[in-house]
Amino acid sequence: MSDTALGIDIGSHAVKAVLLRRRGNRIQIVRAGSAMLEELGHMEDSHRKISKEAMILRNLLRSMGVRSRLARIAVAGRKSIIRYTRVPPAPAWRLKMLIDYEIEGDTEGKSKDLAYDFRLLDLPTSHIEFTVMMAMAKNELVESRCEILEEAGVRVDNVTLTPFPVLNTFLQSRGPSVEDDKTTLLVDVGSENLNLVVERNGRLFFARNISPGGRAFTEAVQDEFRLSFPEAEELKCTKGRLLLGGEALSTDETQLSPSADAPTEIAAPGGDEAEGLPGFLDEVGPQLSTTDSDQTAQLSEAMLPVAGRLASAIQSSLMYCRAQTRMTELEVDEMVLTGGGAKLPGLRQALSRRLGIPVVPADPLKGFDLSPLRREAREEVENNAETYATAVGLALPRLKSDAVDFSLLPRKLKQRRHFLEKTAYLWLAGAAMVALMILLGYSSWTNTKKLENYVNLKEARRVASDKAKVRMENLQLVNSEYGAEVSLMRKYYLTPQQQMKAFGALARLVPPEVELTSFIAPPRGGKGKEREVVIEGYVRERVKDQSGRERRLDKSHAHPIIGKLRDDLTSDPVFDAPPAPQSVIQREILRAGKNSIAAFTLKLVIAEVKNESAVGGE
Repeated sequence: MSDTALGIDIGSHAVKAVLLRRRGNRIQIVRAGSAMLEELGHMEDSHRKISKEAMILRNLLRSMGVRSRLARIAVAGRKSIIRYTRVPPAPAWRLKMLIDYEIEGDTEGKSKDLAYDFRLLDLPTSHIEFTVMMAMAKNELVESRCEILEEAGVRVDNVTLTPFPVLNTFLQSRGPSVEDDKTTLLVDVGSENLNLVVERNGRLFFARNISPGGRAFTEAVQDEFRLSFPEAEELKCTKGRLLLGGEALSTDETQLSPSADAPTEIAAPGGDEAEGLPGFLDEVGPQLSTTDSDQTAQLSEAMLPVAGRLASAIQSSLMYCRAQTRMTELEVDEMVLTGGGAKLPGLRQALSRRLGIPVVPADPLKGFDLSPLRREAREEVENNAETYATAVGLALPRLKSDAVDFSLLPRKLKQRRHFLEKTAYLWLAGAAMVALMILLGYSSWTNTKKLENYVNLKEARRVASDKAKVRMENLQLVNSEYGAEVSLMRKYYLTPQQQMKAFGALARLVPPEVELTSFIAPPRGGKGKEREVVIEGYVRERVKDQSGRERRLDKSHAHPIIGKLRDDLTSDPVFDAPPAPQSVIQREILRAGKNSIAAFTLKLVIAEVKNESAVGGE
């Protein structure tokens, strides 16, 4: 169940809207308001009338501050009817089939032009058959009311007949725990129609929608005084009352019981005069009297026949109720009047005397919390409580599951709602299943793709790893080759440190008599011994001593000088001792060139440096 509900009563006199809210066990009236229709209420239905009524409704809801866009409405009039039939015990599906067949037969195959609903009545009878109440309205009537709401920007939640909201309001105002076994007749006097409901202990026995309504009183005043309808309405509301016994009856809301000497007739159905009511004034002319009492008496005389027709219509409806419900001994214990027409002074007393039924005070909003309303709205609702009974009762079924409700939505709207409430969910469920299957398939496909991509990536990484491994092995092989070459170079070639030390040793040990011509280290092609160097030179023929005098040498001096040079070099730590006597090879004393007496070649081995980095740093 919802927490808020909006009821809209579109009458022929005014439009009323009520927003209800449920707070625990309380029902609050949060917003309420009305707007007069003026002459619109008496115009024939047309698109122009619908548009103007929609504009009035839209402005009313805006002034009330109502944001709800879902409302319930009621229809009444000649294009709606409540009928009864009896059926044997049957399951729900068969019962609906029987009712459809019944309506199809009564309308001669035109049931598509009707919006209808039904319910079994809980009657205190012992008959085997059940009594079914059928509420029907022509689609054109329902659709015109729905069109008003749609143009006003409001969606239609449900359409029902006027008697049922009146019953809901009465039951809520009386309270759920009241079971006094009294049969109550509810009479809602609207502008155009009279809505009747018979109930006992909250159980619906009978409902009917008939004519005339309160408008008949205005028309009687209009005919009597030759006034326009608005003028007659204003005169009726300001000075109209029904006089009985020569004086105006009190309108206090106290229980009115029929008098023992009350007449049995007010007026015959359709009669022009009020018969049987004592104390009426003699003939009153058609012109307005100069005094208020004369005018009131003339108004009363004009309206009493209408009250008689209302009483007769109610009486005939009670007889119809006994026949349809098979409750032949049914007696009404009390009568409650609501609606705008019930505010006419003297009407309650007139109906009570005519029907012999006591009229109890009507307080339709007794069971509602009006505290959320603003002060002006609360005062307006309290002063016109009878006129808000229908609007309040329309909203109640959305807040209370036990409220009486009939659904007269047009067939198209009902099918659309059925589709949205049931079929749409099946479609949505099917679509959801398809979407789920697609999602699962897509998820499986994406997972498969992810797995394939992962496998491909792993394979690519494996291939790349194998290639990298091959490259690493090749690099290791190349590195090994380079390492072997480096090792070989270390064996046969001198390092810069070794060369520098060798040059230093030669600079220190070579005497001035000797001229070095080449320093070969190591021999080309890697032949020879490790770290072996070849030194070539010759002994000068002339050499200057320390005093600067030039001294001449001959070949006899060559051998000692070369031998000493060899001994000095081999004894120096830069060079290792020759492994064999052939380490130093002396050439034959050949014909030397200018300034030379002998040439020589020495083969020496450079001493190995144990820590090259340390030597290089010295």
